[in-house]
Amino acid sequence: MINLERYLKIAYQTYKRNFISVIVSVIVILGVFLLFLLPASFLITTQDQNITMPEQTQVGSIDSFSDFQDLFLANPLNFFIALGLLVSIFLSSGLVGICYHGLKKKVKMKTFFKTLKDRGISYFSATLLILLIFLLIYSSFQATVFFLGIEGSGASLLNLLAGLVILLVSPLFVLYSPSVISGKNAIQSIRESVKLGRKNYLGLFVLIIVFYVLSLVEIIPVIGLVIECFFLFPLLQIIFCSIYINETKSKRTKRKIKKRSKK
Repeated sequence: MINLERYLKIAYQTYKRNFISVIVSVIVILGVFLLFLLPASFLITTQDQNITMPEQTQVGSIDSFSDFQDLFLANPLNFFIALGLLVSIFLSSGLVGICYHGLKKKVKMKTFFKTLKDRGISYFSATLLILLIFLLIYSSFQATVFFLGIEGSGASLLNLLAGLVILLVSPLFVLYSPSVISGKNAIQSIRESVKLGRKNYLGLFVLIIVFYVLSLVEIIPVIGLVIECFFLFPLLQIIFCSIYINETKSKRTKRKIKKRSKK
């Protein structure tokens, strides 16, 4: 069982030691994301008309690729949000690099950019693969609703069940980010994350639930979002990195002991 109290203390000390680098990293990620919204905002303003999505293309009722086209054409903001999110995923590798290397020493922003250069593509690929897995899980439940013609409370129950399944499998994938930063490629990092996640499932599950509850602070306008982005998310990433380093370190130690015993 993971010692959550111990990891929280380590994470908090690491966060304090690298406070400036962490804050600047988050500002860069959020700033770039907001930059992608400016063109769409300008487009909508200059068109001087209210752009609304057709009823058949509202989020949650997309049944075909043409609906995706209608969704983006009806509101250009959706396209730029999607593009901004993709770029933000890539930039997030820099923040994870700050968290990972910050556990050993105080790091500067050059670590952020070096991580982007060395591990950004692998992190981006691994993240998209995991999101695809979650999407497939959700889509399987949606397909059940569609083919069985389930409506009303039955459909809502299946949607809730889909979310529960995703939550239950999440502990298997949360350690992929430090694995990528350590040098693994996308597939290797996911495989290693699943292996470590199975070993530490209960502790990781409790950790996810705790931070999910804490993230409800975002219901507080502005302040809640600031707390989540600038404190809770980086702290959680530091904890994941700390758990990963500790687990892989103990594994390497056991291998060395085995080699010595054979000699």
